[in-house]
Amino acid sequence: MRKIILSLHIIIVSVTLASATGLHELGNFSSDNFPRAELNLAY
Repeated sequence: MRKIILSLHIIIVSVTLASATGLHELGNFSSDNFPRAELNLAY
């Protein structure tokens, strides 16, 4: 069970980091046009 939890934690951290960088890059183009949920799904 610990291996599954650790792998899920690593995946969640990597996804949050990728979405954070994507939001930082897309923040210049679309500030209020798209909600954050769609931007998180894009990455």
